[in-house]
Amino acid sequence: LALVIENTDLIQSLVEQERLKSEVMLAREIQQALLPSSAPRHQGIDLHGQMVSSTEVGGDYFEYFALDDERIVIAIGDVSGKGIPAAMLMASLQAVFKNRALKGGLGPAALNQELNDYLMDHAKPGQFATFFCGVLDLARATLTFSSAGQCPAQLATNGFIDRLGNGGMLLGASRLHRFEEGTVAFRPGDLLFLYTDGVTEQANASGEQFGE
Repeated sequence: LALVIENTDLIQSLVEQERLKSEVMLAREIQQALLPSSAPRHQGIDLHGQMVSSTEVGGDYFEYFALDDERIVIAIGDVSGKGIPAAMLMASLQAVFKNRALKGGLGPAALNQELNDYLMDHAKPGQFATFFCGVLDLARATLTFSSAGQCPAQLATNGFIDRLGNGGMLLGASRLHRFEEGTVAFRPGDLLFLYTDGVTEQANASGEQFGE
């Protein structure tokens, strides 16, 4: 009788594990669907993006979309923690960000301000996010940007690396914080690299993190 009960409990446990696995994989599909399927096409620029999660789902996010014929929005973000809670919070941030960028006509600093207010109102204690958003103006060859605690974007230009850190602290830390903007010029051949700490915290065979 004890063996039958044990086997029954084991079967129920396996069924529950399969159900949870199915829900996690569905969450992964939903998260992947939120990422851009293709980059805006413009003769003056090439855009590429990729996300590789350390778990099935996580809090990382990247985005690019056209505002008009000459302006392209780019963004990258990372919610603290891993798994479904981080993914759900990032999904809600993505919705707010895209709505306010497309319909609100807000600049990068104002967008980070809106996201900060949203997190202050909706995130649980201890939940934070880093975020970088920028507007590429291809007519003027400039990038206007604001970084909310995100790993500094790297602009490779004329043989040098420019770290784009203007902005402020991470999102969700203080309602009183105000975000700033920076603007840089683009030249033919320049490369802009956006990334999260999932890249810099990778380690080599000796356990040393790669860093910047």
